[in-house]
Amino acid sequence: MDKPEKIMSPKEIFETLFDITRVFTRYFSEQVEIGELKTVEFFIMLLVHFKGPKKMHELAEAFNMTRGNTTILVDNMEKLGYLRRERSREDRRVVFVHITKKGKKLCDDIVNSFGKIVADFLNKVPKEDIEVVGDAFARLTRLFVSENGS
Repeated sequence: MDKPEKIMSPKEIFETLFDITRVFTRYFSEQVEIGELKTVEFFIMLLVHFKGPKKMHELAEAFNMTRGNTTILVDNMEKLGYLRRERSREDRRVVFVHITKKGKKLCDDIVNSFGKIVADFLNKVPKEDIEVVGDAFARLTRLFVSENGS
């Protein structure tokens, strides 16, 4: 007789997501170059890397920060050579944040390292479990991204 599936409570889901984020953040912070970035700076860089150039106010909104705080963080990442600002040609009041070659290389290196972690995980997990986990991630992503924007 099959054991009934346990449904996770919202608290358990949140705690699990927190644990995964914490483990990955710790792993990424062990990368030599990332050590010089605050976690939120790293996330800003990843957002620009994955989603393309962003306006300053879009970065502030994406991470629920003030524009002033976002400016300070982007200033630091510019000094380190990971991001650069560029004024819009259509509207000079608008400033876009772009990733630099140095920032792109770091993000690509991290994505490749992450791929190795995932491959190691996939080698330890039965195929049917991988399908379930993959489906769950896809569903969670669709739910959260559609409700909260990208």
